[in-house]
Amino acid sequence: MPNRYIYLCLAFLCLHFIGHHLFVKYYSAKPFEGSSISLNPAGKISEQIEIRMPQRYDLVLSFSREGHEFEKLKKLIGGVYPREEGIVIPVKWSLTASKSNEVVLQNQKHTKGCSSWSKKEVQRFIGNIAIAPGIYTLEVEILRSVPEFQGVNTSIQVTYSPKNGSTWHSGYMWWGMIFNYFLAPFFLILLVCKLQQNHNRRL
Repeated sequence: MPNRYIYLCLAFLCLHFIGHHLFVKYYSAKPFEGSSISLNPAGKISEQIEIRMPQRYDLVLSFSREGHEFEKLKKLIGGVYPREEGIVIPVKWSLTASKSNEVVLQNQKHTKGCSSWSKKEVQRFIGNIAIAPGIYTLEVEILRSVPEFQGVNTSIQVTYSPKNGSTWHSGYMWWGMIFNYFLAPFFLILLVCKLQQNHNRRL
């Protein structure tokens, strides 16, 4: 293989690594960083969010575990195993398109139970967001005070799980990573060896 083709392949590997990194950074970004909301008294938020993929996102209540014992939070929020409902939190939410000022999604729900636990937080599912990419206004309102959650820092978040990806964006994020970290190093070694081989032939 002529050296010019080897250099082209090496340039492709480098550019793909950089391009894939920027692609993942842009499309995997959260629609917004989350916003604190009061449960006692009942609070309301209005935030601008940006949807970048025609992907399913989850709207969740996120409860901080800091300063609270596991069993106490489990009684308040609910458990996964065994399944426990916890204390009900009534929530009303809507999404309005910024350009048209049209409400594209809305729902009202008595939330209960938990959808996930981690070392720092517990999440409770509110609803799904599956809409076209764009800028939207998210409004979330707690419909009544829930005094049992006094002192528990609570926020609204919009999350995305790559394992639930169903678009070409999420597919490329996954397979591009496989290529960059498993296949590209192998090709890089082959190309460098071929370059060295060409160099030795000229000596």
